This record gives sequence, structure tokens and C-alpha cells, in this order.
Amino acid sequence: MRVQFEVMEGQRGLKAYDVKVLDAPSSSAIPREDWDDDDGLDDDLSDVIPAAEYTQEITDVLIAVSPAVTAAQIVEIRQRLVASARRRGWLQD
Repeated sequence: MRVQFEVMEGQRGLKAYDVKVLDAPSSSAIPREDWDDDDGLDDDLSDVIPAAEYTQEITDVLIAVSPAVTAAQIVEIRQRLVASARRRGWLQD
């Protein structure tokens, strides 16, 4: 999916805002109503969630967006995303 966005400096580095989808999503993509809405509050804060919950969300998204993704690819992507989230303090164990 191609998107267009603006970039601004946040407390934790660059962040995207004013994101617009340029390509219509395929039927396997996550429906728009399932996307988290940004109410504009606490823009620089994120919830700390259990690592297992985050890992399951990653798996669900990968399968919904790309049903042909292999188990090995899912494992590799999850490991990298979880490591990144841990470095940022977004996960609780």
C-alpha cells in the first residue's frame, strides 16, 4: 500500500502525521474501521502492552494483509518488531 504523509519531530524522534492512502487497499487488507483512530491526545505517549499481546497483533496483521506470508517470515518480522518495541520501552514482559 502506498501512502503520503508529513513528518515532524517528536519527543522520540521523527513521526508521521497527516497520512493519506494513495492506493486503494486490496480486499485482504485490514478494513479502515479496524485502524486505531488518533484522537490527537498524548501524541508523544504510547501505551505499554504485554509482549505476548503485541506479538499476536503482529501475527494477525501480517496474515490479514499478506495471507501468503510464510511462518518463517512471520517469526523473523515479529522478532525484529518486538526487539524494536522493547528498546523503546513499549512492552512489558
